[in-house]
Amino acid sequence: MSIVTYATLGPVKGVVVLLALVALGCGGASTGAAATHATLRLTDSNPLTVRGTYFKARERVRVTFTVGVQRITRTVRATVGGRFSASAGEDVKLDRCGDFFLVMAIGSRGSRASLKYPLPECPPQP
Repeated sequence: MSIVTYATLGPVKGVVVLLALVALGCGGASTGAAATHATLRLTDSNPLTVRGTYFKARERVRVTFTVGVQRITRTVRATVGGRFSASAGEDVKLDRCGDFFLVMAIGSRGSRASLKYPLPECPPQP
């Protein structure tokens, strides 16, 4: 609505319409903040390390790293803020040519997140 329209509605109706628009704007902002969900992010490739965010506070999280045919599982506890860091260890090496890389984190209180990187195939050796 334009300012001219507010003037034609009269002062009381214009204020009511303005307040309704402000309330709708605030409601949309709070919905976006409540919609955060658990996420994983790769923080280092050697050793292979991920960071989890937005998990439930102090939740026990099972993190499974799958690299090619190798599978490593770690159990960590999220902080009060819902964050954690987990590493697959020094033995797991990420080959940039053709390996499949998947990390799944499943919390004991229902939080879930996954991270998947299909790695490119390298050209054949000459």
